[in-house]
Amino acid sequence: MLDERPTFVYDGDCGFCQRSVAFYAARDPENRLRYASNLVEPLILENPDRVAQAKREVILFQNGNVYGGSEAAIRAWLVLRPKSLLKIFLAKPLNYVAEGCYRLVAKNRLLISRLLGIPATCGIQPKAK
Repeated sequence: MLDERPTFVYDGDCGFCQRSVAFYAARDPENRLRYASNLVEPLILENPDRVAQAKREVILFQNGNVYGGSEAAIRAWLVLRPKSLLKIFLAKPLNYVAEGCYRLVAKNRLLISRLLGIPATCGIQPKAK
């Protein structure tokens, strides 16, 4: 059967990204999201444009839509916590603030990983259902 859960794709080589996904997964006991590395996810590997996108930001595939960056991260969180106040960051002009913060962290994620002592790769295994 086709897995219809939203798919949250992250950088499989980035320790910061892996830790972030682990944070989401720890708060997802009902397995509402499917977590996939950009290194193995067919939705990414079959599309060259998505490969480039997945190297610079997280991606969320949800209900036939594709979201990237801060919008993907926020929408993934809203799958887990639908009443979260983070939804205000999807509306203008706060979406620009969220995306700016996201871009700053994404651009420096490998440095942040090193500063926090997070290994570049730690092989987070997505939860099976």
